[in-house]
Amino acid sequence: MPIPPTAAPRRAVDPPVVDPWRAARSGFAELRQSYGEYECDPLAVLRLPALADVSVPSTARFVEAFAEAQALDTDAVPPPQHRAQYIAAVDRARRAWTAACEAAERIQASHLPEKERATIERVIRLLTTARDSDNDAERLVAYAKAHNELVRLEKIGHFRLPRPAKAVLDTASRGQLPA
Repeated sequence: MPIPPTAAPRRAVDPPVVDPWRAARSGFAELRQSYGEYECDPLAVLRLPALADVSVPSTARFVEAFAEAQALDTDAVPPPQHRAQYIAAVDRARRAWTAACEAAERIQASHLPEKERATIERVIRLLTTARDSDNDAERLVAYAKAHNELVRLEKIGHFRLPRPAKAVLDTASRGQLPA
């Protein structure tokens, strides 16, 4: 009696080959996006001010690593040595971002004087009110008060709102003409 044919053994499918340089470029684009989203969100900056403060060591390390990766970033595939430097720089920048975010979560505003922490809490409440309000007048008043508090805070202390976050607040506080 003949032995029935069995299914041919399946060959293992090789995983797709990933170009390390392209993977690093993709990872750096994600990092740029995360960092940009943070810097453009006043509430995020106020909740994690240590992430915007280069006097905090973990933030300083991130900013330095990010700048190095940015300097090595190219649109065209670079020579092998440059590729290797870029891949390593992106890896350092991504690890430094993770560490800086974790440190900022732990620190929050504790590295700032008590008076500045209280002002930051007030501004967070004002911006939350402005964001959540359906009343145009209430929203504009809350933005105006938040803006004034932030100007005062920057004059007296250690806290600086990044320019992109300032621009977002300035735009929001101007108000819009009704439709």
